[in-house]
Amino acid sequence: MKLLKRAQPAPLSRGFNGMANRPTST
Repeated sequence: MKLLKRAQPAPLSRGFNGMANRPTST
């Protein structure tokens, strides 16, 4: 899922960055 996180736009990336620590259902 890390690859998908990077593919996400900057706005989403910001949220994912903080959630990256914990595996989210997204």
